[in-house]
Amino acid sequence: FPVTIGEGGGLISNLTELFNSPLTSAMLFFPVLQKDLGKWSPWGNFVAQREQIDQLIYAEISDRRANLEPERTDILTMLLLSTDVDGNALSDMELRDELMALLFAGHETTATAVSWALYWIERSPEVKSKLLHELAAQAKSNQGDQDWMSIFKLPYLTAVCNETLRIHPVAMLTFPRVVAESATILDVQLECNDIVMGCIYLLHQREDLYPEPKKFKPERFLERQFSPYEFMPFDGIVTGK
Repeated sequence: FPVTIGEGGGLISNLTELFNSPLTSAMLFFPVLQKDLGKWSPWGNFVAQREQIDQLIYAEISDRRANLEPERTDILTMLLLSTDVDGNALSDMELRDELMALLFAGHETTATAVSWALYWIERSPEVKSKLLHELAAQAKSNQGDQDWMSIFKLPYLTAVCNETLRIHPVAMLTFPRVVAESATILDVQLECNDIVMGCIYLLHQREDLYPEPKKFKPERFLERQFSPYEFMPFDGIVTGK
């Protein structure tokens, strides 16, 4: 989204650098160490930089609300036009949270996934040919109209993206879960209060789910629908008995 990254880019880089040092990170994550002793203290520096970024983001949100252009296709415009199931628009705070998530967790993971997709497409002439044919057919059917959302409906492009994320998930592990009740999963006995982390990479390499798992084969996502227990490139929440 076109928040003036020229202004905020340096602030964002500086803020992320605070997490490079184990000592600084500890002071940011443990409540007892979250003491604002001015901008020269780790927590005070973090708070000051976060407030500067917030000012830029809230200013951009305010300006966009006042001059909303529905025909724009950037992320902030789409968020401003979106509503929840009850028809309510996102609040300024909710918009801020969504944009912060994209700034700090969305760009790097997206860039990684796109890089791997381009690698496999270029390495697989047959895949590249099928994908270019589908994109050309879509462009022809649109007759020059820029229907940006229609690209999400392209089945082979979706399959290429899914196969890329299967082989190269942007995260290797799920968030940890605490076992609430004793259970046995794949012959492994789990006891109450055990901490479990799923390995997304190993799940996506199971030969019983994905024959020839090392092979880049988008067609596998056209041949069958995988459940959230079988394909989970962005982690997943598994509940139930």
